[in-house]
Amino acid sequence: MEPVKLPLANPVITSYPTTTAVLSITWTDPASQAWFYNNFIQLYSRGREFIRTGLEFYNDFIYKFCPLIRREYLNRESLNVLNMDIAELLAGFLKAGKYILIHLNMFHIRAYAFAYNQVQDYHATFIYGCDCRQQLFFIADFFEGKYSRKTATFEEVRHAYSSMVQFTIEHDISGLSLLSLNPSPFNLYENEKWVFSPELTASLLRDYLSSTDSYALLNLPKDNLICGIGVYALLMENLQQLVLGELSLSQFHIKPFHISWNHKTVMLARIKYMGEAGCLEEHIRFYEEYQEIVKLSFIIRSIALKSFVTQDAGLMGKVIDHLHSLVEKETVILQKLADQIHVSGPEDCRYKDVQAAAALEAKGGWN
Repeated sequence: MEPVKLPLANPVITSYPTTTAVLSITWTDPASQAWFYNNFIQLYSRGREFIRTGLEFYNDFIYKFCPLIRREYLNRESLNVLNMDIAELLAGFLKAGKYILIHLNMFHIRAYAFAYNQVQDYHATFIYGCDCRQQLFFIADFFEGKYSRKTATFEEVRHAYSSMVQFTIEHDISGLSLLSLNPSPFNLYENEKWVFSPELTASLLRDYLSSTDSYALLNLPKDNLICGIGVYALLMENLQQLVLGELSLSQFHIKPFHISWNHKTVMLARIKYMGEAGCLEEHIRFYEEYQEIVKLSFIIRSIALKSFVTQDAGLMGKVIDHLHSLVEKETVILQKLADQIHVSGPEDCRYKDVQAAAALEAKGGWN
């Protein structure tokens, strides 16, 4: 049988395994961009200590928020009832067009070079294909510090799955998720498409700027939830404690800085999308102004990374200064942007600023 490789896009956000896997699937369909740019506006943190090591878009709630993905979950008990070889079972799901997200013990998988035969620890592995003749799975995860694609043998996956019983883990982690594109995201009829909503985007932008809980309507768990641009004040408080020696670098991680940068690159792409869709006036000006925010977030990420590499906590003082500047500048730009979004009749502003667009192209385009 010929190898099976399900379509996979390069993810536009590389933060957490679940979000990255979902976007790798949805972005294989260009129509998903409308849903994507309507979302991923809000940021949140789950408390004072969590902000030191993480910052999130949806992550915990992605399956509830994304109507474009169909998820079927099989817990470990159900898999045991099937009484099948796990590698053969996974290959069967892939042949049926199902992507797989499964937690595996990295100790047994060569692709996790830092853990292979060294560290007993697990991670969510995304499986998007297989070659039964070569006894290989095609997998994707954060290998060697970045999201990439590799292979794992059937035998490696068997050992990596069976050895998961040694961990005391949450129920939801012990099974596997089968993922596929949902042809009916509103459960009404086949092949319906998400239509971009300027109203929703403007509303979520205002939620972000006012640090309002955008998830309240879904009644999702929100203990210690800090939302929107307010996450930066909390991050700066923690970084100040680090600079003063009250906390150590070992209590922090690069993730919040990386995800913040992801947030800004996506916002910039959203401005371009809305301008091309004709629902944002002066989109060229907003695009050029927000490029400075993206550059600033990249500088922050770079200084933070240098701090971790050199173990120089004092560098975080510069990060604090840049974060103050980022919050101040982003607030001004996004408040104006939210007010400029056309919530109806976008045709009257489509490509209105032709001269500015031509000037931007002359400088190298939207890149």
